[in-house]
Amino acid sequence: MKRLIKIGLSIIGSVIALLVVILTSVICLVDPNDYKAQIAHYLSQWSGRNLIIAGDIHFTCYPWLGLNLGQLQVGNAPDFTEPTFAQVDQAQFQVKLLPLLKKQLEVGHVLLAGIKLTLIRKADGHTNWEDLLTLTDRSESPTETGFFDRLKIAGLEITQGELTWDDRQTRSRYVFSDFNLNTAAIIFNQPIDLKLHSTLAIAGKTTLQGQLDLTTQLTVNFAQQLYQLTPLKLVTTLASNQLPLGQQSLSLHTEMILDLKQQHLMVSLLSLQLFGIDLTGQVNIHNRWSSPIVTGQVAVTPFNPKKLLQRLKQVQLGLSWISLFNQSGLSFQSARLKTQFQFNPAEGIQFNNLELQIDNNRLKTSQLNLNWQKETLVTRALSLTAFGIPLNAQVEIEQVFSQPVIQGQLSLLPFNPKSAFEQLKLAKINIPAISLPNDKIWPLQTASLATQFRWRDHRQLDLANLHGQVDNNHFQTAHLQINLSQETLEANNFSLQVWETKLVGKMQVKQLLSQPQATVKIAVAPFNLPALFKRLGIIPPSLPKPLTLTLASLTIQLRVAPPQITLNHLHLTVDENQLTVQQAQFNWSQNILNLEHVILKLLTASIQGKLQITQLLGQPQLQGSLKVDQINPRQWLLQLGQPLPTTTDPTVLTRLTLETTLQSNLSQLVLNNLTIHLDDSQLIGNLEIKKFNPPAINFHLNINNVDIDRYLPPQSAVKTTQPQLSPSPQETLLDFLRALNLNGTLKINHFKAAQLTTTDLELVVAAQ
Repeated sequence: MKRLIKIGLSIIGSVIALLVVILTSVICLVDPNDYKAQIAHYLSQWSGRNLIIAGDIHFTCYPWLGLNLGQLQVGNAPDFTEPTFAQVDQAQFQVKLLPLLKKQLEVGHVLLAGIKLTLIRKADGHTNWEDLLTLTDRSESPTETGFFDRLKIAGLEITQGELTWDDRQTRSRYVFSDFNLNTAAIIFNQPIDLKLHSTLAIAGKTTLQGQLDLTTQLTVNFAQQLYQLTPLKLVTTLASNQLPLGQQSLSLHTEMILDLKQQHLMVSLLSLQLFGIDLTGQVNIHNRWSSPIVTGQVAVTPFNPKKLLQRLKQVQLGLSWISLFNQSGLSFQSARLKTQFQFNPAEGIQFNNLELQIDNNRLKTSQLNLNWQKETLVTRALSLTAFGIPLNAQVEIEQVFSQPVIQGQLSLLPFNPKSAFEQLKLAKINIPAISLPNDKIWPLQTASLATQFRWRDHRQLDLANLHGQVDNNHFQTAHLQINLSQETLEANNFSLQVWETKLVGKMQVKQLLSQPQATVKIAVAPFNLPALFKRLGIIPPSLPKPLTLTLASLTIQLRVAPPQITLNHLHLTVDENQLTVQQAQFNWSQNILNLEHVILKLLTASIQGKLQITQLLGQPQLQGSLKVDQINPRQWLLQLGQPLPTTTDPTVLTRLTLETTLQSNLSQLVLNNLTIHLDDSQLIGNLEIKKFNPPAINFHLNINNVDIDRYLPPQSAVKTTQPQLSPSPQETLLDFLRALNLNGTLKINHFKAAQLTTTDLELVVAAQ
């Protein structure tokens, strides 16, 4: 049996040796150039492409079975006008013979010189390599798992190559010329040193030229379907008039591992340098061919944005950035960024632990999620510190790509307003000029704000539970709505506490963006007037007792409809005294103020009137009517702490009324239709004060009946007094007459004095 086996193996070995000898003899003895036409014809039929073998074909026999091929051209696909798809000036390929007997494939140094490849995509999307893909689909790849383990290649060299990508859909053209690739020995499952150099030219919307150099170690494991590039270094230099400074460099250092079995791509130790920015990070891609998920982290080391902006001056996109950044008012001396991310093409991208810092301004969020399938953007625990103002927020955006609805909550943590104003000034932001108040009035040491918000339809803003605070002053409202489509603003049940004063009310504004019309209802709770005067640095007016300025309150309805302001139901209370105005209208275009149904209750007196003031902001002119309801002068004197006069009749000075129309300005006062009732006497007439200082008075008065005896003290109350030193009567009378400017008439129908009655008494005065 053993002998038979040995004989069989010997026969098989002899047959193999004989086949090798015959093959070697054919290669060495037959000139392949005699069969170039047949070879080209066969390959043309197989590929469907026109094949031209222009150069000579040379074989080597031993110890290498080699092929040295001269110039070769492969025609283009049908329907493409360019005649050549690929061209090779020289190709060398060698296989060692003896290892073939051991089923081992040892390939010598492979050389491809002067290879030119042109890839074209037409405007309709068809390419000039589609037909070749069908050939590769029909071809059978080695099924034996150990094939590549037994394959060794001494090295691969591509020199003076040229690769052209002509994309007619985007009207752009990419040319990689002077393409040179060199590798060390290629042994699979072992690192392979690889170097690549090429010149790049891009034409189209973007035009640039440049060079790129790549070095790496490539490890290929076909059995495990594992590919590694560790490390990979890419350096490019690009030149274009569309680039900052006309030229830029890019440097990339990384390690890449592609696991086809696990559908996993990992890019680690990522380091990218571009435009003076250093970016580091790590990227992982899972389920690469089905539903890829990209995770990783990235960090941009601190850089100078201002220098970056200067580099971007010549870039069109950079121009809009520069304009935006200049308007922001930031100095842009330093910036940095770091975040973790997760990307799913079917759903969206999520950022975790995002941190962005520009100068002293910081943005942080624990999570920011953009889901384009649901059209939502959600951020949690967002914190922003800008110009010394700290802000915390939670924001959710729905319908991001159609009609965004933005909602969430935000709060401005306590900050120093004065410090914020100073930082804004230093930043040279275009904000309205604001004159800060006196420290004693508004210290402006701390401010804060909190609210829930909702912004929808690009036009409507709803604020709920709004609460703002400046020092010890508060503003809050349960609901504030701004509707830009309807041009309305509504604030219901708002309250404002300023110093010792608390105000509550509601407000509605129409035609907000054109001619605002506002309706406001306000109620001011009782507050301490002396404390308010002290806060404002105002000296309280001196009032006779018992008039005081202690507590005050106010209610009012306000309507603003340009050019007019209307006050309705104004009710002001100061201690026990009240002022009520049924309606007040101020027209600032006509400079007129009208007061209707004015009622002043002062002590026990009730004063009613109607007034109109013209030229209010210039030389005020006042006219109207005035009525004093019946009062008791004796009680008034008692309330004012004044001594009561001693009269013969104790019932006098108990009834007083007054009614008149009036006209006045800053220098005169005219009372027409003046009617005064005092007890049983009635005075009717006109009174004009033409000057106040010194007084100049004109009058025309009629009194129906007056009994002087009732108002004189009784005889028992008259006491003799010792004469006192005083100016002589003549001097006193002369001084009085010199100062007197009095013109008028006084008529008394019935006049009684010293028990004597006089009728139709007329007194004419002309003194100046």
